[in-house]
Amino acid sequence: SRDFITLISIPSLYIIPVLWSTRHLFFRLFTDYDSNLPIYYFLVDSIRNGVLPVTNPHLGLGISTIGDPLSAFFNPFFSLPLLLWGIPTGIRVVFWLSVVSSSVSMYYFLNSIKVSTYTRLWGALLYSLSGALAAAIAAGHIEKILAYPLLPFLFTIGLKKHWTLRDGIGNALGFALLFYSGAIYILWFTFILV
Repeated sequence: SRDFITLISIPSLYIIPVLWSTRHLFFRLFTDYDSNLPIYYFLVDSIRNGVLPVTNPHLGLGISTIGDPLSAFFNPFFSLPLLLWGIPTGIRVVFWLSVVSSSVSMYYFLNSIKVSTYTRLWGALLYSLSGALAAAIAAGHIEKILAYPLLPFLFTIGLKKHWTLRDGIGNALGFALLFYSGAIYILWFTFILV
């Protein structure tokens, strides 16, 4: 339990001050947020008004909201915080969840390959606080942010010699969450590796 507290508290101490100090700022322009956030605002507003829109008529001649394979909105770890707290706060909750769950999932992956306790903690914290995740957050790559904690989880199950039914269900759930994150390329490469 001490390891689990460490895996939550250190990433939280790292990211919460950043999220708090930027709470009155909007997301950077000239990133993927420019194209994604208007769609998410439209979806959140529509669902809060009791409508699940099939298309967004405000972009071009209308774009599909349900059929977009790169949309992360059907991932519950993304859409629920946005629906509960709105876009600015909800997306910050998603960032926090991604960082913390990345440390936990990497810890369990390193545990599954029998890495020592201190190395496991160090590796999990390095993974969750890495520049790759920070760069994905800064660039607005929602699909990579949501996929980051899923990859160690999928490798933990995928590298087992013998699977149980629970492992198969967990693997299917992980792949479904990758798909609903909009991480199509990451999903494809993970299928090849796992």
